[in-house]
Amino acid sequence: MQIVNCDVDLPPLKPQGLNESLGGFRPKSKTMKERYSEEQILRILSEASSGKSLADILREYGIAAPTFYRWRNKYGGLDGSELRRVRELEAENARLKCIVAD
Repeated sequence: MQIVNCDVDLPPLKPQGLNESLGGFRPKSKTMKERYSEEQILRILSEASSGKSLADILREYGIAAPTFYRWRNKYGGLDGSELRRVRELEAENARLKCIVAD
């Protein structure tokens, strides 16, 4: 039996999709929960509140209506600074839980 050398230089994988309005390429291998950052979600919600039709937003960003409404319930009243504060509080709570657990 002959051993085959598998050290072949393969070209890099090409991204599957392009969404320029959200900062570039989005690989299809990511799960839906990881597809958009919280800042991007806030930008999508601000487009909806500025009067753009929901059907256009859903089509442009490739999201389902239940996803949009879930985002609206979670992030609807937040702006960028409030989002940072929420993240800081979540990190502090996680750190305190670790201290209490020890």
